[in-house]
Parts: sequence; C-alpha cells; structure tokens
Amino acid sequence: MTETVKIQYLAAVSLLSVFIINILTPPEFVIDILYLCSIVLVFRQNIRTILYFSLTACVLIIINALFFDGEIKGSTSLWINRGISLVAIFITSYIAIHYRRQTQASTLKEQRYLKALEAMLFMTSHEVRKPVANILGLIETMGPNKTDLEIIDVQELFIHLQSSAHELDDFVKALNTFIEQTEKEHNQG
Repeated sequence: MTETVKIQYLAAVSLLSVFIINILTPPEFVIDILYLCSIVLVFRQNIRTILYFSLTACVLIIINALFFDGEIKGSTSLWINRGISLVAIFITSYIAIHYRRQTQASTLKEQRYLKALEAMLFMTSHEVRKPVANILGLIETMGPNKTDLEIIDVQELFIHLQSSAHELDDFVKALNTFIEQTEKEHNQG
C-alpha cells in the first residue's frame, strides 16, 4: 500500500471518527472544527483529494446539524457554530489547494532546471571533448621531440590548431549563453 493511500485511509478514518464523536457529543459542545484534521492529513495530496475530503467534512457537518441535533435545531448559536466550522473548512481547503498548486509549480520549475543542467553536462562532455582532443593531438604531433617537421607541416598543424581553438571558443560562448539563459529562467519562475 502506497503512502498516499495510507494517508487517505487515515483521513477517512479521521472523518468517520469525528462524525461519530460529533453525534455522541451533546450539541452545545461543538466539535465540528475537528473535521479540519482530515484536511490537514491530505494537505500534500492532489487537489481532487483535498476537495473530496473538504466536501465530505462539510456534508457530515450538515448531516449532523440536520438529523442529530434535533433538540436544539432552532438554536442560532448552533447554526453560527456550524457555519464557522464550514467557513474554516473552506479556508483550510483553499490554503491546501493553493499550497498544492505552488508545490506543483515549484516542482515543475526544478525539473525543468535539472533537465537544463543535464543538457549542459551532456553538451560539455560531448562538445568540448572533440576540440580539446584535436588540440591535444595536434600538440602531440608538434611536440618538442619532433624535429622532422617541415614549415608546411607546422603551418598546416597551426591551421588545424587554430580551427579547434575557435571551435572550443564558440562552444564556450554558446555554453555561457545557455547557462545565463537557464539561470535567468530559473530565477524568474
């Protein structure tokens, strides 16, 4: 059983327990606010679950008021207390849903940022390797122990070295632009 399902069962048991306690408790002792426990339990669940438990809590409060508080149905304070409990549930639900949306947005933002970092690492490991390997190979070819190189060979090696250096420079510039853009997007969101 997943953690989400366990939490939902716990919240359902909480709703049922509060409903039974509410029925058994004299109406002048309003404990409807305890229905908030189930909403607090599902605070990190999806929006649908939060709404489901909030609406269930509201329905249970209304059922209790209409069918089990018969002796003081006309009491204004009873309906005011029940109304306050309903408003508290709506406010808590709104906060939970807003929190969930913020959490989802933050999670998506972090996932996009991590994907951008992965792309940057991939680019670095593959794009930098080629010109660096070329430069190292050319340096090896032109090493201090190579006395048999002619001027034409040196000029040709220099052209390849220059080309690889420019390729590496272009990549570093592109990488810097990519990093700046990624950081800008990450800090804006």
